[in-house]
Amino acid sequence: MFSGLIHRQEASIPQEEIHSPSLVLTADPKPRLRWTSDLHERFVDAVAQLGGPEKATPKTIMRAMGVKGLTLFHLKSHLQKYRLGKQSGKEMTEQPKDVPGSSSLSPRVPAPDINE
Repeated sequence: MFSGLIHRQEASIPQEEIHSPSLVLTADPKPRLRWTSDLHERFVDAVAQLGGPEKATPKTIMRAMGVKGLTLFHLKSHLQKYRLGKQSGKEMTEQPKDVPGSSSLSPRVPAPDINE
């Protein structure tokens, strides 16, 4: 059913396509795309070429990546997670580290004892 989505490396494939990343789908009843490090690296390169995660769109990323079998659904989901990861990383670096009480973790406050 999903055999057309998997890119297989065979002798009849042109030389330039042999080096393109292959899609790996899970064996779940609802197959999901496994983002390999090679595929993610290609995604990050495409996003950078397009001006960053806020300017890149799934359709333009798809064109820039040029990976056969990759869908807009895969890219929408991955771009959303990538943006959230970049956003949380940005917030963490913006906090001053030498100011007391600026930690993102709240101090542990003991819960009141109901029996008291």
